[in-house]
Amino acid sequence: LLAADAELAARVALALAAGGRPVVPALAEALVTTSELDLRRQLVSALGATRDRRAAAPLIAAYEDVRTRAYAATALGELGERGVRDFLVRRLVDEPYTGVRAAVAHSLGRLGDRRALPVLSEAFRAEMEPEVTAAIAWSLVQLGVGRAVSRGAVLAPRAAKAAWLVFDRSGASPVTVAVQSTGAPSRVFEVDRSVPRDAYRVDLSAAEGSVKVMAPGATVLFWQEGRP
Repeated sequence: LLAADAELAARVALALAAGGRPVVPALAEALVTTSELDLRRQLVSALGATRDRRAAAPLIAAYEDVRTRAYAATALGELGERGVRDFLVRRLVDEPYTGVRAAVAHSLGRLGDRRALPVLSEAFRAEMEPEVTAAIAWSLVQLGVGRAVSRGAVLAPRAAKAAWLVFDRSGASPVTVAVQSTGAPSRVFEVDRSVPRDAYRVDLSAAEGSVKVMAPGATVLFWQEGRP
């Protein structure tokens, strides 16, 4: 196809998809023949919105193009197809781009497949980028590990072998104090926000007694060490 014809075909496929038509083959073909980047990204997102398992193959192919990779990672999670779990698990381990890695982590949570828990929990411990740490924490909560808490919540992290607090810094969070121990001796857990790894999480496993959450937005993760 000529570039103009390919672009027209892509726009027609997108219009049909927006109208709720079952157009996975048309979207997939347009994704192959269209070179215009914005259209390609729209096609990837539209494929994910179909929630049709036939979209898995073209989305995996779109992931290989670095220009559409983050869109493909997100769309695979929207697809709801558990068969893509293994693909995303591998990408969480070896994906070099931070934004894409965060999208992959988020999609693993949306898929709802608890078999991804071991890889997610290991990645949580190893990850150095706050954006990815937050995405992994969100997915762990979606898969039943941990829960979201609000300011003032009192927790008992000693009930688990490992306990972590993960911040959501989208709001106006305090600069230092994250969690205050209510046990004896009293202790304040501080977060050094100049260090990316610590800016989003603090290990609560050393807390004496219970702890009180001081940050306005946080997610608390509890799991047995090595096994979420």
